[in-house]
Amino acid sequence: MRDLLISNVGVHEPGSRIFSQLELTDAPSDLSRRHSEKEVRDSAAEEEDEEEYYDDTPDDDTVPFPVKRSVDRPSWVHKTDLLDLASRVLRDSDHVPNPELKDEVFILVVRGWGELLDEFSKQGVLDEAAAFGANAMLEAGYFDESSLEDVREALSLLLPTFTIVGALYTCLVSTKLAVNAKNALSTPGFVEDVQGASAAAIFMLALSLPGFGDSLKKIGDHHGKKWFVGFVLAVLGERAYMNQDLSNDDEIALRKFIVQMTGGRHRFRDDAQKKEKLDAFDTKLKKERLLSSPKRLSEGETIIDRLGEKTSE
Repeated sequence: MRDLLISNVGVHEPGSRIFSQLELTDAPSDLSRRHSEKEVRDSAAEEEDEEEYYDDTPDDDTVPFPVKRSVDRPSWVHKTDLLDLASRVLRDSDHVPNPELKDEVFILVVRGWGELLDEFSKQGVLDEAAAFGANAMLEAGYFDESSLEDVREALSLLLPTFTIVGALYTCLVSTKLAVNAKNALSTPGFVEDVQGASAAAIFMLALSLPGFGDSLKKIGDHHGKKWFVGFVLAVLGERAYMNQDLSNDDEIALRKFIVQMTGGRHRFRDDAQKKEKLDAFDTKLKKERLLSSPKRLSEGETIIDRLGEKTSE
């Protein structure tokens, strides 16, 4: 499994709109109105040539991982099958005599999910569904025709994002791998890789174990200008902040992360305006968390639990 993952993971640099630079917008008068359609538009990326695969393993092989063969099968299908199986095997392998090997395989798997998200976007796997959804919303009267292209572009980013989030949640997320996730985040060079770090952030959000707020803050420090981190993780982090039971340390770290990401998506007139608006936003987040306390999720439940259940149905 390790060798097959090595040959399929880490071979593509990020190149889709999902991992591209955020397009900055002028700071609104109230930063609490912070998630606009324009924020999900980024520069286009060229599609790569597809590779073709199928399962060529003999019947007596006890590890039936798919291998490459020249048939009409897109690379993302092969990679999805590989990561689905590898994730479940890793998650359910309770007795591994070599913990360093398990850490290495976890890093390969979690980076693989980040790369798969990139491939989904680059190859336009869900672009047709995005166009269909945008047209359906237009016909239902949710917006006028002038916004159609913006909504289609937004859906072309969001549909693959939450498809992969749901798959990762279903196949990989488990407290049995919590130590491996923490080890990955402390492995030299791992956080600097936006694909692996982004997938690891979803894993940490899904478990929300003590210290996950610092993990998100660390990833935000490195990749806050990327769309997935600066927008998607910020929105999910904000939902976690408003709806989950948190330790005092995680509450503070998560709020800092949200404020930092929100500030990074906007242009400010000068440093004084930036400080004024972000300080006001920080204060508003504190108040909103207090007001949301009666509606919080049950103890131990996370916003990714809810999201993962919906996206994997």
